[in-house]
Amino acid sequence: MIVPECTWIASSAPIDYVGATPVFADIEPDTWNIDPRDVEKRVTPRTKAILPVHQVGLAADLDGLKRFAGRGFTIIEDAACAIGSTHHGRPVGASGNIACFSFHPRKTISTGEGGMLTTVLAPTTAAGLP
Repeated sequence: MIVPECTWIASSAPIDYVGATPVFADIEPDTWNIDPRDVEKRVTPRTKAILPVHQVGLAADLDGLKRFAGRGFTIIEDAACAIGSTHHGRPVGASGNIACFSFHPRKTISTGEGGMLTTVLAPTTAAGLP
């Protein structure tokens, strides 16, 4: 799974916990989000997923990631730090196959603790994403 090099440990630790290998990609200096150009360099036949983390309320370049998502891997959005943000009019968490949200007390929406996963159930394009 490909993850951004600059993120919280919770983005990569679960990958290691299940015996997989996190592959770290560079970030874009203006948004601190994963750089799709660097992700493309790191995709191999063993790549199963990309985990863009929407940092500091700014949406990752999902269009840049979706253009090569048809290679058979999943996009898992970590939207924990960007609830309420949008990417080209779509809310973060609505463009990948799976999205993760956090309700930790320091997040935008808090329930004291906990989180939420969402999945795409809508019809998809040939690339597997709406």
